[in-house]
Amino acid sequence: MKANREHRVPLSGRALAVLREARALADGSGVVFPSARGGPLNEVAIAKLVRQLGIGAVPHGFRSSFRDWAAECSDAPWEVCELALAHVNTNAIEAAYRRTDLFERRRALMEQWAAFLAGIEGTAVALELAGLRDAEARRLAGGPDPHVGRDGGPAAHLDG
Repeated sequence: MKANREHRVPLSGRALAVLREARALADGSGVVFPSARGGPLNEVAIAKLVRQLGIGAVPHGFRSSFRDWAAECSDAPWEVCELALAHVNTNAIEAAYRRTDLFERRRALMEQWAAFLAGIEGTAVALELAGLRDAEARRLAGGPDPHVGRDGGPAAHLDG
């Protein structure tokens, strides 16, 4: 449920595998990923975990990242991307005629997203490489190194 509306979520094969693995670690509380107190994880606990893992983001930013990726890197129509995020169509006339949740199309989008996150199928995930010089981070990410010229020798710099 989201905002008192049912929202079915298609899970990728990898997400289902994670849930199967989590089942083996279940504590009997009925919660898939329980907090230290046994209840469900709340937003604060998830934000703390993201910080501890050294991820330079906030949990809600993952939704924004997904939306940007879907718009720029997938061929999914706008409606599919918006439904994947459980966004409500604010156009009353269009909403009155839309009778589907495009579940199977969202399932395909989730598989593409999982592949992107895993860095497979020709996709790449750009990560901020903390603690490295900008040039070293670009080199590791496959970008140009400003200290190396096009011929492989030292780059020419103008002092000014």
